[in-house]
Amino acid sequence: MEFLVVALVAHKNHLKFPFLVGLYRPYQIDRELAKNIALKGAPLFFNEFFWAAGMITITQILSTTGLAVVGALNIASTFTNLFGVFFFSIGTAVAIVTGQALGAGKPELAREQVWKLLFFSVGISCALGIILSISAHKITQIYNVEVEVRDLATAFMRASAIYMPFQAIANCCYFAIRSGGRTLLTFLFDSVYTWVICVPYTYALVNFTSLQIGAIYPLSQLIHVLKAIISLAVVRTGFWALTLVTARSNGPDRVVGDL
Repeated sequence: MEFLVVALVAHKNHLKFPFLVGLYRPYQIDRELAKNIALKGAPLFFNEFFWAAGMITITQILSTTGLAVVGALNIASTFTNLFGVFFFSIGTAVAIVTGQALGAGKPELAREQVWKLLFFSVGISCALGIILSISAHKITQIYNVEVEVRDLATAFMRASAIYMPFQAIANCCYFAIRSGGRTLLTFLFDSVYTWVICVPYTYALVNFTSLQIGAIYPLSQLIHVLKAIISLAVVRTGFWALTLVTARSNGPDRVVGDL
């Protein structure tokens, strides 16, 4: 009812609300623009799909080490993700802030902002990792599960807490690279890395070593260290910081930078 009243008032006073003019006109997207959106957005779509499939595969591989591992992974992943929300959200901030700087044609400012937000994210992840490590045992007490599951979940959370700073680095770098329009690079950086490095490495730990899950899980998380190193090297080059603005010259409009 309230929406109907607002709509009627707005339309009767359309001069006060110029943004409503043309609201119901047919909206069409230029064919070339639609093509570019599809081409640039496709790598991001497939990246999310294959990355999620990779995470499922890794969890399945680890679960083959015992039934108790399944419950422990569920508990650990739930709270690890809960704590990780705080520094993962900084990745979104990186995309917004650097995207604005690149859109304004200020790549140097974008690079500077990435390093500042990266430092901030690592600081937060270190603090959260300490809190998670200390509270891990208490967290498992809220679940009515066997002692073995609680002990494994505690160990998993503490192992994840150690690698949180490396996850924060990779997360910020991923969004920085993506903000520059390097969608193909983000595809390689995320889902391809998961399937080429993470999945085979975890499979090898489980099937070709005699290690127990208590040692396998921390070792499997070493992939975050390598990814953080690679991401820092890529971001440091600065080639991702493309100036995606339209500049006017004597001729037709041209785009500075490329996608």
